[in-house]
Amino acid sequence: FALYPGAAYSAQDFSAYDAAYNEKEKHDLVCAAYSLNEMSEPINTLVERLWAYCAGILVLVEPGTPAGADIIVQALEWLRTQGGAHILAPCPHALA
Repeated sequence: FALYPGAAYSAQDFSAYDAAYNEKEKHDLVCAAYSLNEMSEPINTLVERLWAYCAGILVLVEPGTPAGADIIVQALEWLRTQGGAHILAPCPHALA
């Protein structure tokens, strides 16, 4: 993080959601890479938790497989309908 002196890195276990912590600290960038497909909870529950920690940008990365694509579709649907998110990718419009 030498290029960004004010940046801080934090690794969180989003499976152990803590509402009290969430209200204290939001993050400008939340990334979940190759992790949603490893969890036993419903995708919507996991995405809701990640979104709750987010004050800016949420990045989700899953394998380029049919199962990974299904996870991203479920996540996008929740973010669009329940989370009030503006979707930038994979589709550059809010109807993703």
